[in-house]
Amino acid sequence: MRDYWRRDRGGRRLLTLRQIAVRVRHLPPASAVARALGGSGWSTTDYLLSDVFHAHAGTAHPARPTPDAEHAEAPDRRRARTAALARKRQREQDIAAGRIT
Repeated sequence: MRDYWRRDRGGRRLLTLRQIAVRVRHLPPASAVARALGGSGWSTTDYLLSDVFHAHAGTAHPARPTPDAEHAEAPDRRRARTAALARKRQREQDIAAGRIT
């Protein structure tokens, strides 16, 4: 991270925001950052093995993560998002009808 503040001789940053975003996006699923962003800590391989277990045993794997209540969308946030989508649709209709340019 400290390279974000450093610059080369030409004045360009040694580490750009895009490079930081790419590095964060490709962190392992069990990393603290990935878990803080809502990840379960399971990799694709873990989920596939859990599905194989489910196919053979007929029940879900006991360690398979379930959605946490903290990551579920809050009702007030859901209402706000629904209202925003309705405003967006109305605006798109107004633009298509020529009422808004």
